[in-house]
Amino acid sequence: MSGLIASTRSTVGRWFARSRQRRALREIAERNDFHLLTDIGVSREEALREANKPFWRGEHTRLPGRARVLTSRADFRNELGT
Repeated sequence: MSGLIASTRSTVGRWFARSRQRRALREIAERNDFHLLTDIGVSREEALREANKPFWRGEHTRLPGRARVLTSRADFRNELGT
C-alpha cells in the first residue's frame, strides 16, 4: 500500500512540475522573448507546441538545447546571470 502512495505522490509531483514548466514556456513564447528562447535552444513554435501538451503527457520528444529544465522566472534570471 505504501508503494502505491509513494508512486501516486511521485506522479502527481511530476504533473505539477510539468504544468509549471509548460506554463513558463508559454509565457516566454507569447512574450516573443527571442533571446531567452535562443538561450534555452528552442524556437517559438517548438515552445508553443510543448506548452500545448497536457500535463499528463510526458516528454516523449525532447526539445533541443539544455537538459536542465527551468521552472520559474528566478531560474531564468539565474540562468541569464541577471
